[in-house]
Amino acid sequence: MNCPRCGEENPQRARLCMMCGTSLSGDGPARRESRKTVTVVFSDVTGSTALGERLDPESVRRVMSRYFDMSRRILELHGGTVEKFIGDAVMAVFGIPTVHEDDALRAVRATAELRGGLETLNDDLETEWGVRIDARTGVNTGSVIAGDPSQGQAFVSGDAVNVAARLEQAAKPGEVLIGAATHRLVRDAVEAEPVESLALKGKAEAVSAWRLIDVGQRQLPLARLLDTPFIGRQHELHLLGEASLRSQRERTCHLFTILGTAGVGKSRLIGEFLSSVQNDALILKGRCLPYGEGITFWPLTEVVLQACNVGEGDSFQELHKRLLTLLEGEEQQGYIADRVLGLIGTSEASAAAEEGFLAVRKLFETLARRKSLILLLEDLHWAEPTFLDLVEHIADWSRNAPILLLCVARPEMLDNRPDWGGGKFNASSMLLEPFSDEESNLMVQGLLGDARLPTEARSRIAEAAEGNPLFVEQMIGMLIDDGLLHRHGGSWTLVANLERISVPPTVEALLAARLDRLNDEERQVIERASVAGRVFYSKAVTELSPEHLRPRVASDLLKLVRRELIRPQEEGFYGSEAFQFRHILIRDAAYQSMPKELRAELHERFAGWLKGIVGDRPTEYEEILGYHLEQAYLYLHALGPVGLKGEALGGQAADRLATAGRRAFDRGDMAAAVNLLDRAATLRPDVHPDKGDLLIDLGDALWESGDLVRADAALAEAQEIARATDQTTTAIRARLGRIMLQQNTDPNITMEQISGQIRQIIPLLEQSNAHLGLAKAWGFLGMIEIWLGGVAIGEELLERAIFHAQRAHDRRAEADHLDFLALAAPWGSRTAKEGIARVEEIRRRGRRNPVVEAFALISLADCEGLMGDFERARRHIIEGRESLNQLGLKTSWAASSMIHGQLELRNDRPLEAERILRPAYEVLEAMSETGYLSMVAATLARSLYVQGRHDEADRFAETSSQATTDDDLQTQAAWRTVRGKLLAGQGRFVEAEAMMRQAIRMVEATEWLSDQADCSMGLAEILMMGGRPSESLPLLEAAIELYERKGDIPSAARAHAMRAQVVA
Repeated sequence: MNCPRCGEENPQRARLCMMCGTSLSGDGPARRESRKTVTVVFSDVTGSTALGERLDPESVRRVMSRYFDMSRRILELHGGTVEKFIGDAVMAVFGIPTVHEDDALRAVRATAELRGGLETLNDDLETEWGVRIDARTGVNTGSVIAGDPSQGQAFVSGDAVNVAARLEQAAKPGEVLIGAATHRLVRDAVEAEPVESLALKGKAEAVSAWRLIDVGQRQLPLARLLDTPFIGRQHELHLLGEASLRSQRERTCHLFTILGTAGVGKSRLIGEFLSSVQNDALILKGRCLPYGEGITFWPLTEVVLQACNVGEGDSFQELHKRLLTLLEGEEQQGYIADRVLGLIGTSEASAAAEEGFLAVRKLFETLARRKSLILLLEDLHWAEPTFLDLVEHIADWSRNAPILLLCVARPEMLDNRPDWGGGKFNASSMLLEPFSDEESNLMVQGLLGDARLPTEARSRIAEAAEGNPLFVEQMIGMLIDDGLLHRHGGSWTLVANLERISVPPTVEALLAARLDRLNDEERQVIERASVAGRVFYSKAVTELSPEHLRPRVASDLLKLVRRELIRPQEEGFYGSEAFQFRHILIRDAAYQSMPKELRAELHERFAGWLKGIVGDRPTEYEEILGYHLEQAYLYLHALGPVGLKGEALGGQAADRLATAGRRAFDRGDMAAAVNLLDRAATLRPDVHPDKGDLLIDLGDALWESGDLVRADAALAEAQEIARATDQTTTAIRARLGRIMLQQNTDPNITMEQISGQIRQIIPLLEQSNAHLGLAKAWGFLGMIEIWLGGVAIGEELLERAIFHAQRAHDRRAEADHLDFLALAAPWGSRTAKEGIARVEEIRRRGRRNPVVEAFALISLADCEGLMGDFERARRHIIEGRESLNQLGLKTSWAASSMIHGQLELRNDRPLEAERILRPAYEVLEAMSETGYLSMVAATLARSLYVQGRHDEADRFAETSSQATTDDDLQTQAAWRTVRGKLLAGQGRFVEAEAMMRQAIRMVEATEWLSDQADCSMGLAEILMMGGRPSESLPLLEAAIELYERKGDIPSAARAHAMRAQVVA
C-alpha cells in the first residue's frame, strides 16, 4: 500500500509508513481532492457469456478469479492501483496515490504483460477445463479529479476515465488500444500502429488511437538527443576530467556525484566526458530502475554482463565461465565469482551482504588494475538503500585501484541519504544549474540544425524552457508534432502565436512526479505559493494556508528550497520574505493540481490579503487585485452558476481591470491596455452602464495597436449595447469611432464624406455636453483638415478638441490631440525653425506624456532634416519611433515610417529609406490599413525610383493609387510624381507632363509648401528629360523660392544645382 502522506510504497501488513511513520490504518487525515494526470487501464474479458454456457457457475467463478488474481498482481507490480472489478472488467489507475513520471509506460507495460500472462493462463485453463478466454484493453492518459472513497468521494473521475473505457470497448479480442496522450508519452519505448480514428460514444469528435504491438522492457519513456552540439558546462567537464586523472595518478577510488533536476543535462555532460576518456579507461554502466521485482542489484547486473560481454539470454554457465576469466590471477577466483553471481541473482549461491560486497569490490579492483575503471551508475535517486550501501563500501574500501565511481542522481536522493559522500577523503559532488539564456538559444538552434528560426521564436522557446535542455527538446518536438513549426527549405516557420507555449506532456509528467513526492504539508504550502505567482511572499503563503499549518510554513518553505523547487529572492514585500519558483512550469504544475473550487477560494483570499496589506495604495496594485478576483470568478463560473457572491466577485474584478486598463492606455502601453480592457469587458454583463464605454476604450486601444478588425467589432458591439440600453451618448461615440476607423480602411470613402458625417454627429454631442465625444469629433475633423492641406484650420480644430478633453478631465484624449499637433508642427507654411519652437511648446503642454514625447521627437527630426542636421534628426526619429514600438502603438509606428523615409531621401540615402519603409508597409498591409499605407507605398516607390528599380517603383505607385482616397491630395500628388517620371523614362513625355501638371494643381491650393516645391521639381525634371530645359527654369525658380521659404536647406541646394545645370 502507498502512504497517504509521502506516497512511499509499503508492504500490505505495515501499520506505519516505513519512510515517514504516518499511520496506514485508515484513521489518519483524509486524502484531499486533487487534480492529477493519470493513466487509466480498462481490460474486459470477451466471450464470458459463452463460457457460462459451457461451464458450471462454480467453474466460471474459479476461471475468472484466476484471471482477476493474475490481473491484480501484474497491474500492482507495475505500480497501478486496481480501483474495481466491474463484471468481467478490471479498472486500474497509474498515478494514484502517487504520480510517477513514467506512469503511462508502466501502464502500457502492464497491459503487455497481461496479454502475455493470459496466454500462459489459457494453457492451464485449456488443460483443466478445455476453455480459453480473450481480453480487450483500453489505455488512456488525462486529467482527473482524485478523491478519497472513504470520505464518499469518487476514486477518480474525468473524461480520461470515460475514454479509456470506450477504447476498451472499441478494441478487438486480444488487442490493446492506447489513446493519443498515452502514445505521446510512450512512443519512444513502444511499437504501435495507428488505427482509423474512432467514433466513441459521448465524444463529439473522432478519437485517435494506436494498436499496441510490443513494448521495450528497458527503454526510457522518451528518447534523449545526445548527439546535439555540446553547449556550456566547460567547468563541469574540467572537474570530471580532473577527478579521472587524479584517480589514475593516485590509483585510488574517487566517488563523484552529479546532481541535477530531470532534464537539466546530466546525461549529455556524462556522454561528452566519457567520449573524451573512452580510449584511456574501461567504462561500465548500470542504471537503477524505478520499480519492479529484484531491482536492488539491477545496476550491478548490467555492469557484470557488460564486463563479461554477455547478454541477458546467455546461459549461466557462459556467464560464470567469462567471469572466472576476468578474475584470473585472484587467489579467491571461484569464491568471488560465486558471491558476485549470487548477489545479482544469477546463481543459487547465497552469501551475507558483507561477503557479496567484498566480492564485488574485488572484481572491480581486479578490472581497474588492468585498465583504469570508470563505473557509471545512473538514476541513483531510484536506488535501493542496500545498493547505495554497496557503492559506499566500494568507495570506502577500494585500494590500489584507479576507480572512478560516477554517480548520477536527482537532488531528491539526498532526502533519503542526506550524508551521501560525507566523511570520505575522495568524494566530490556538484549540482548542475540550468543553462543561461544565451546557452538555451544556442541549444534551440542546435536542435533545429542549419535551418533558420526567427530570433523572436527562438528566444520565446528558450525563455519558456528556462534553461532546461530536456524542456527545450520537448517543446520543439511538440511544436513540430502539432504542426506549429514547419520547415521550408532553409528556414523554420511558425504558424501560430507563441505568447503562451503549452507544457509538453512529457515535461508535465516529470514535474507532477516531483511534486507528488512531497508530503501533504509541503504540498499544501507549494500549492498556496503557486496561487500568489512565480514570485511570492511568505506572509501571503501563511495567510492562505490552513490554520494548523501556519506555524510551520517558514520551515516548509526552506524544505522546498532544499528540494530545488523554489529559491529565495532578495527583495521582500512589506517585511515579508520573498521566494521564486525555480521554474515557471513547477509553479504551473503545482497550481494545476488543485481543484478549481479551491483555486477560486485561494484567489479570493489572496486578493483580500493584498488589499489589507497595501491599504491606501491600491492603485499601484489594481492589475494584481483584478487578476486574482477575475480568476476566482472564472473558476466559479466554470463549475456552474456563480450566484450572487460570484457576480459580486466578477464586478469587483471588472472594476479593477478596467481602471488598470485605462491607466495603461493613458501611459501609452497599448499591449497592456488591450489585455486588461478586453478582460474587463468580458466580465461585464451587457446591462452594466460601463460596458459600452469599456468596449469603446478597447476599440481605441485595438486601433492603436493595429488590430483594426477587432477594433471595429468592439465598437460595433458597444454601439449595439448602448442602443439596447438607451445610452444615446455612448452609442454616438461608438458610431464616431467606427466612422474614424473607416477612414483608415475604406479608400472608396473620401475624407470630405467622413467629415460630413462627423459634422452631423457634433450637434447631438453638444446637446448632452458630451465633452469626451466632442473632443474626438473635433480632433478628427482637425486631422482631416490638415490631411486636406488646411494646416492652420486643422490646428484650430485640434485646439478645440483639447479644450473639450480638458473639460472631460481626460488626459489621454488631450494627449491624443497634442501628439498630432506636434506631428503637424513642421507642415504647412511654418518654417523649419518655427516648427522646432512649436514642437517644444507642445512638449511642455504634454507634461512628459510618453506618447506626446515620442511624436514630438519624430516632429523635431522632421524639422532638423529640413535644416540639414541629419545626424541629430536621425537620432531623434529613431528614438521616437522606438518609443512608439515599445508602447505597442503599432499603427503609429508604421505610419511614422513615411517621415523617416522622407528624411533619408532628403539625405540622398534611398536604400536606407527602403529599409525603413518596407517593414512598415508590410505591417500596414497585414492589418488591412489603407489610410497610411497609401503614402508609405508612394514614398517607397520614390526610393525605388531613385535606385533605378523602375518596375518595383511602378508597382508601389500603383498600390498607392489604389489605396488612397480621391481627396488625399498629398498622396495623390506623391504617386503621380513617381509615375510621371517613370512615363518620361519610357519616352511618353506628353502623358508624363500631363500627370505632373495634374499633381501641381492638386497641391497648389494647399498649405503644403514642400509638396508644392517637390511637384515643381518633378515637372522640371521631366521637361529636362524631354529636351526642354529652358521651360524647366521657371519651375526650378519657383521650387527654390518655396524651399527657402520653408527652410528646407537640402532640397533648396538640390534645386539650385539643377538650375545651374540648366543655365550653364
